[in-house]
Amino acid sequence: MDSQYGQRTGAALSRRAFVIGGGLFAASVLAGCSGLKGTDLASSADAGTAIAANADTDIHQASTFAFDTVVDLSLYGDASVLDRAVDECARYDKLFSAQREDSDIWRINHGGGAPVEVDPDTARLIQDSLIFCESSGGVFDITIGAVSLLWDFDNAVKPADADIKAALPHIDWHMVSVEGTTVTLADPLGAIDLGGIAKGWITDRLVDLYRAHGIESGLVNLGGNVFALGQKPSGAAWTIGLRDPNVSAGKAVATIEVRDRSVVASGLYERHFEQDGVDYYHILDPKTGYPAVTDVRADTVVTERSVDGDGLSTTLFIDGSVRGMQQVEQRGDVEVLFALDDGSTVESSGFADLGYQTLDS
Repeated sequence: MDSQYGQRTGAALSRRAFVIGGGLFAASVLAGCSGLKGTDLASSADAGTAIAANADTDIHQASTFAFDTVVDLSLYGDASVLDRAVDECARYDKLFSAQREDSDIWRINHGGGAPVEVDPDTARLIQDSLIFCESSGGVFDITIGAVSLLWDFDNAVKPADADIKAALPHIDWHMVSVEGTTVTLADPLGAIDLGGIAKGWITDRLVDLYRAHGIESGLVNLGGNVFALGQKPSGAAWTIGLRDPNVSAGKAVATIEVRDRSVVASGLYERHFEQDGVDYYHILDPKTGYPAVTDVRADTVVTERSVDGDGLSTTLFIDGSVRGMQQVEQRGDVEVLFALDDGSTVESSGFADLGYQTLDS
């Protein structure tokens, strides 16, 4: 087991890799978008969404680096809440990283199948994740780590086919149990990877923090996981820019307007590499251990909770636009925009109600 985990050291996690990274990504200003005159459209370097916010001296802002991305925080009200939010980001980063040897997840993954005592927030996140694993029918599986930790999209390393095949039997969320603050990963060769849901869950906790301190208007952006709390003091909704899935550099090609909603984007632009004429991207299918075969190039999911949008953005991507849209319409509490391989887009029946409009290039 030690040698197997040794091979995983330094490997990237799955979607929007959830590890401690190097220096800060610089926030970029996306220019050339009509219909947003007098407004800066800013995003993190790896974000699939962008936040449009007027230059307003009453808004307080802070940025930090955590979860391998730039975290942008904004609010109207008590600026000291931002300090608390930044501290919480650092705490969550330490708890949930699969590669920090002092993290709860690292200890679970290296526990040899034994019960591990963890922070209450770690137990809560895993418990919430298991509910999503069940509701997705295993399309979303937090034990994808058995395979995702073998891939290294940062350094263009594809695991050997034999290693992927050997890891597949260890992808099974049923092997994870939570009792109070004790988590057991019964498979000694299994590995939890929370990269597909943790940032959404953390976004919700930061919004809870805002609300607990009386903040009624603000934004939380964890590298493509955006929550727009309330509305602007003017009464206007928050404008969210949607990224072009066909380019690696951030460019907004459409906008929506939201209040008290999460917007989560996921796409092939985030992390991929080409090897022997094959393009490998980071959204892995837990049933195969390889990049998902799908007609979707990117999706944008709008939900009341960011944790739902985070998990759904992966699930809907893997399921494809037809089955994914059926799920969304059946739920009724989710809106989605799919950007497809053929260059077309398809949106759910209520997406237009979000003020969806495309931008001139």
